[in-house]
Amino acid sequence: MAELLMQVSATGLRVLVGESKMATHRRPPTWSEMFGVVGHLREVYALALLDLPAADNTPTWRALGWATVPVLVARASVDSLQHTMRLLAHLRAVGLTEVADGAVVVVMATSHTTAREVRAIEQLARQAAGHLVRVPYDPVLARPDPVDPRSVSKLTRSALIDIAAAVIDRCPVDLGQSSGSPPSS
Repeated sequence: MAELLMQVSATGLRVLVGESKMATHRRPPTWSEMFGVVGHLREVYALALLDLPAADNTPTWRALGWATVPVLVARASVDSLQHTMRLLAHLRAVGLTEVADGAVVVVMATSHTTAREVRAIEQLARQAAGHLVRVPYDPVLARPDPVDPRSVSKLTRSALIDIAAAVIDRCPVDLGQSSGSPPSS
């Protein structure tokens, strides 16, 4: 049934959009509805990638708690990297050490040059996370449109492959067995 609602991206991934045409009679799914859908999808698919909002609300923390491999995206700025490191520290402080240790931090360059302070904090973040991948500045990624990986630079494609490899390396050996459903709220 979910297959009928999915779109296929340029990368071949099946994408299930929460709500693309909001109106007074159409709304995005609630958190409990989303967790229900993800729970059912986990029974069918070995791997699901969720695009979640910032980790400043309870449902996002719940999703992080049952995530196998959280991918935390940060801009290549001092503030953003410090925020990501605080998030990793908070995850450890609330007993989610395995989640923090398995996290893949993605640092998105926002310009062609990177300040020395950013590179220094990036080294600290590399030690705090399970894995860190730097994505070089690419004007194609600055556009709000869906990204066709063939349109980005070779360095960017290589970084995207590194991210995918880091996620797969941290997944359970037998992707055919689901690790259970997310908690319902």
